[in-house]
Amino acid sequence: MFNLKHEDRISEWRNFRKTIHHLDRMDMLTKTTDLWINAPLVNHYLDMDSCEHWPDPWKLLVDNMYCDAARALGMFYTLFLTERFDKRDLEVVIYKNNSGYETALVVCEKYALNIMYQDVVNTTSINRTDVYRTFNATDLNAVNYL
Repeated sequence: MFNLKHEDRISEWRNFRKTIHHLDRMDMLTKTTDLWINAPLVNHYLDMDSCEHWPDPWKLLVDNMYCDAARALGMFYTLFLTERFDKRDLEVVIYKNNSGYETALVVCEKYALNIMYQDVVNTTSINRTDVYRTFNATDLNAVNYL
């Protein structure tokens, strides 16, 4: 999907969301992870301190540059726009480790995506004390994209 022209990326992403809508929860999360792991990775695209200037879903796909936070944001938008989950159960969470490195993941109910790139993990295995920032659907103005 990520090697297509931006119009085709948007169309392909819409089709992807339609195909996962009726899957069981774990298959939906796994397929979303599998899609976004193929996004072209750059060192820095989004400011992890603030989501004020983060792109809407379509701008994210048009720009086609994905740092760790942008991949997490893509996963968040994918799940949010399926209209399957309670919107309060989706968050983009920024973690800082001891060396100051930041990483972003999506928390969906009791599962985390983008922490181990091809795995969906249970949030009980994550050290919540390392949380640096948390952005929910309200913070991301995601309801405007429905």
